[in-house]
Amino acid sequence: MNIRIDYASARVIGLFLVILSVIFFYYSLKYLYDNRVARIATIPVVLFFSLALHSNFVHYSSEHFPIAILSIALWMTCYVYTRKFSDRMVFIFGAVIGMMPYAKMQGLPVALAITLIFAHILWTRKESLRQFLKSLATLVLGLLLFSAINLFFLILFSTFGDFWRSYILQNFLFYANLSNLTFGEKFSQFISMASSKRLNSSSLFQITSIFLIAATILFFRESMVRRKLFFTNTFIFFFYSLFIVVVSIYVVVRPGNLFPHYLLFLVFPCGFLIGVIIGEIFKLSENNAFYKQIQFFILLLMIAASFLQGYTLIRSEHPYLSQRQKYLQDYQTPLVQTILQYASPTDSMAVWGKRYDLYIETGLYQGVRGSAMERALFNNPDEAYYLKLFADDILKSKSKVFVDAMAGEKKIYRHDAYPEIATVIENNYRMVDEVEGIRIYVRK
Repeated sequence: MNIRIDYASARVIGLFLVILSVIFFYYSLKYLYDNRVARIATIPVVLFFSLALHSNFVHYSSEHFPIAILSIALWMTCYVYTRKFSDRMVFIFGAVIGMMPYAKMQGLPVALAITLIFAHILWTRKESLRQFLKSLATLVLGLLLFSAINLFFLILFSTFGDFWRSYILQNFLFYANLSNLTFGEKFSQFISMASSKRLNSSSLFQITSIFLIAATILFFRESMVRRKLFFTNTFIFFFYSLFIVVVSIYVVVRPGNLFPHYLLFLVFPCGFLIGVIIGEIFKLSENNAFYKQIQFFILLLMIAASFLQGYTLIRSEHPYLSQRQKYLQDYQTPLVQTILQYASPTDSMAVWGKRYDLYIETGLYQGVRGSAMERALFNNPDEAYYLKLFADDILKSKSKVFVDAMAGEKKIYRHDAYPEIATVIENNYRMVDEVEGIRIYVRK
């Protein structure tokens, strides 16, 4: 597409999506309760993003767009529950949540959970069965909208086969080859990761645990005293939010990979659960001295957690600010400097291997749609397809530079281990340099 990417633009996009998510998260709780509850519950969420230092939380991640979609959907769910709504709102909700399969497949269970909650609210607020079925049909049409638009353009540009193989089948293949660990072992890994001091993110999950345990005891006590389960008109959201948190945990645990950025799927569900608990306690405290004391302890806990996490960050050396001189000087690695000796800013480059950062650090255009290497190594049934796609892209883009980022690894990882790629490179490129085991080729 001839679009250059850099770290700054990616960070700005990620930050924009986080801010958007926080805004819709805030208004979700404002619609359910009031400004006080929304402001207090937003504190741990904002602190998470403000004080997190791990690179998986700082840079743009594939979770940023999905969590923005989920936050908007959650806001619309709260809106429909508390206000008069039309079929237009139902359709828009469906259209928003219908984008999830194309944002990240991993987030689909959470999207499904929110959709089921939305449908349940439509059922509880129905005036008649006919009106509910009409709203349900409108919801389904909304869910199909983005898929229909996507299908139209795929057929128009004759790329349906590529989309099916590269996205749909690859996601199925990924989940078919998950870790062999049991769910219990995966959950144990998840607990270790979520509570790790290295991530500097554990306070949000600790606060959530404290609130959940305390709220379960308090709400059980209240239901026994009042002899009814739903003692406020919004108490059902305690179960809704708990359902979303459980599904979000499943989404993080299921793959069995210790990728910290997966925890981003939990930030807003945990924050929403905290907000609902605070909102219910605030409602109960209106005519109850005991709950007014609980309200005071909630504020105290939030202030203490904020101060403690902020103080810990201030005391420690900031990993990015401590290297500010390096970044301000526009530092380039020897590898990047060497590549730029053979290419101008208007040229494109093809990289074999996982060094996608070279596209960003060199500023060169991406000459291929991706690296076929990973898909060729792991017994992929479509290995031949991806190798041919990679070779065709090099020929079509006429990339000025080809980089074998795996040349220093085992021979099975190198480009010349695959005849389809080796032939194209041998006929069209010549090797000009090698830096840190990475070979650089220039078009003949």
